[in-house]
Amino acid sequence: MSYNFSQITKSRHIEKDQGSDRSKCVLKDAVLQLVTYHQDVKVILSEASSISITKAEKIQGEEDKIIAARILKECVKNSISSSTVLHTAETCAKELLKMVNSLNSKQREDNASIMESIEMYTSVVKELMKGQYFNRPRFLNILCNETCLPVPIMYILHEENIMSVASYLRFKQTDSKFISVFAEEILSSGETNRESKHFNGVLSLLVNHCFPEKSETDHSVKKICTTVLTQTICKHLNNMKNDKNSILISLVPCDHMICSEVSLKKYGCFLLQQIFTYIPTISVAESFRLQKNWKFAKLPIQFTELCKEILLVLDVEDVLGMLKQTLDSSDVNWYHFCAFWSVFIICTQKLRSLAEDILIELLKMAFEESRTDYILKVFLICRQCCFEGSHVFHSYQDWFLNLFGDSQRSLANSKKTFTCLMKVLTDLVPYDQPSCLKVHILRPPFVPSKCKELLSDYIVLGKTRLADLKEPLEQVGMFDTSNGSSSSKNQMEEDVQKALAAFETNNKMPSAVMEASIFRKSYFIGKFIPALLKPRPLPDIPDARMIFIEALRKVEKIPPNMYKTYEIDCKKEAANLLQGVFMEIDDDEDDDIEMTMTTMEQFDHRLNQMMDKIINKQWQKHLPEMISVLKEKIIVLLANPEESICTRNLLQLNMNTKINPLQFKIVNGLLNLFCKVSEACLVVDNPDLSWAVQLVDMLGEFTTLHHTLFVVITRLVTYQINEMESHHIAGLSTLLTFMSMKSQIFGLVEFSPCTSSYCKEKQYFTQKLWTCLPLQTEQQMIFCLRLMSSYFFCVFNVVDNSCLLEENYNRIFPHILIQK
Repeated sequence: MSYNFSQITKSRHIEKDQGSDRSKCVLKDAVLQLVTYHQDVKVILSEASSISITKAEKIQGEEDKIIAARILKECVKNSISSSTVLHTAETCAKELLKMVNSLNSKQREDNASIMESIEMYTSVVKELMKGQYFNRPRFLNILCNETCLPVPIMYILHEENIMSVASYLRFKQTDSKFISVFAEEILSSGETNRESKHFNGVLSLLVNHCFPEKSETDHSVKKICTTVLTQTICKHLNNMKNDKNSILISLVPCDHMICSEVSLKKYGCFLLQQIFTYIPTISVAESFRLQKNWKFAKLPIQFTELCKEILLVLDVEDVLGMLKQTLDSSDVNWYHFCAFWSVFIICTQKLRSLAEDILIELLKMAFEESRTDYILKVFLICRQCCFEGSHVFHSYQDWFLNLFGDSQRSLANSKKTFTCLMKVLTDLVPYDQPSCLKVHILRPPFVPSKCKELLSDYIVLGKTRLADLKEPLEQVGMFDTSNGSSSSKNQMEEDVQKALAAFETNNKMPSAVMEASIFRKSYFIGKFIPALLKPRPLPDIPDARMIFIEALRKVEKIPPNMYKTYEIDCKKEAANLLQGVFMEIDDDEDDDIEMTMTTMEQFDHRLNQMMDKIINKQWQKHLPEMISVLKEKIIVLLANPEESICTRNLLQLNMNTKINPLQFKIVNGLLNLFCKVSEACLVVDNPDLSWAVQLVDMLGEFTTLHHTLFVVITRLVTYQINEMESHHIAGLSTLLTFMSMKSQIFGLVEFSPCTSSYCKEKQYFTQKLWTCLPLQTEQQMIFCLRLMSSYFFCVFNVVDNSCLLEENYNRIFPHILIQK
């Protein structure tokens, strides 16, 4: 009758303890000798590993693996074959790898039982290694020949003192494929909760070897650990970049029993360096255009959590040290850099003043050394902090004014430093956020003596850029946060609401309102007050808005005529509310009518509708809608909207060319509208011609029509003056007034053919027209006088004195006009 290992160990747990300790030892030795006599080592190993797999009870399992190890040692000791020691090591290694392969073939979370078996088996191997009956080098060699051991196995072998991680890495340092596979293995292990202990253990060991507390270390191990960590970090960053829903992995070890504080800090700085230098693809300047999308709220959670972990192990001095180091580097991933600063400023608010002081010191140093590249980078960081909101940092407007607003505090209060500042801001113009451009223009920095020209050049450039972006300059409100979130359409209303809220809370006039009334009068009177004085039915008991308006009126901040108009309009609104009088355009009815019309007839119908509304003074509420519909009709008529709405720098005006019939009909219809409506408007002393502004703006968009429009007007004032009546002169003078004011949207013209030197000169159309006006006969002189008189009447009724700057003045009142 033969007994196998399982039966013997099973009976051991069933039998009751009897006899003395000495008799037990004698019995145990006798049993071991009996079992090992004529036994095959491979069979015993197989049965021992089977025990390990099937026994889950820890106490019993611990005893079993010790017994198994002793039996194996006795087998080797009593073996006749000299190769048994080597065979035992090979068998143990193969059995372990067999379990490891079964581990890899399953889902990692379902490997609990196999992991317990592996832990028990490694304990058996550890017992075998204590004697001279096991070939350890052969065992380790077989394991190390695998491409890459799983992280849990690596950590268990290290923990059981079978093979340290350093020894394993030293063996694998010549394997070219190992580094990449090991990095992937680390990340895979980090994704599994059950393997977090092994993951943190191996990561901590790598960090310790890479950044030892003491300088004495194996340089070959340090080198391979550095390479592994670098690859792991880069792969993790790449995963985050390609998959925003990637699993959250902690790359900062939390096992402080293994990893020292000094090593952790060094690793934190190394990790930051890898993040900041990971595949730089965006330039510093380009980052200014994109950084609004890199705010904390828009960052992937994987990135923010990684940054938070780094901040937990680093002191603020370490972070600021990395800041300085990165600013000196040329290869930087500015997205990662700005995103980290967003996390830093949000999560370390108590250190805000310290960070702000450091940034100011860096700026001072950069200005003193005239390092524009350095200034640009510090500006980028400060902008990023500003974009996070005033609850964590200054608004950009406040920050810029604090640093450059007056002679006492300005970092650029000398010609040298101011030139440096202007160079930086000028280089930024193509990339700058519109909100920041407006801050620079509307809240300009302190200008040292002999430097006004530099600022003037920048302001011209900034305004041109804003015009290209179709951003109104006055979009920056009184309560600006410099986040670029407010559109021009609602900016004034936002300012009104914020002013009312501040007034209601503090029961006094907000300082921002008073400052705007003094330093930004055009915005205050032209935008803010009209938005505040929006007509409405007034309540019987004054509300906050009424009290606020009255407070402004008492300090004479509201022009009397505007307030009087406001009172009248409010009474009208109240009357409309009571009577149910509402003026609405019946779009459905118009659509039904137009279904039976041709496209040209639809255009004429909309023109007549607009004409009636303006003449009957019913256009104020609906003019933008009517012009939009009219514009759409023109686009359909021209049949190529992309070609019709474009820009042109210079128009060759050929007076002998044949006019396109369709374009002539469109232009003729628009001129008739101007003539009939202007005649009705110009009969009063203070005509309301604001309707013409939007019509001229619309005309400016259709460059396809410009040639026809210019030719028709020129022919009218040169060849057809005998047919011109009063309404024609009224319409032309109104149109020419607003075309002069908006000359830039029509571009320059050049007459061809023309022998006169005046005609050859490139000018705006209205300037060219006054040049071409004939004054050779009495009739021509009388017509010219009537047209000019009507033109001056329109100009002085619609043009504000503040608008008559030198450039505008020359366009509206060209020298040739005054001369004639």
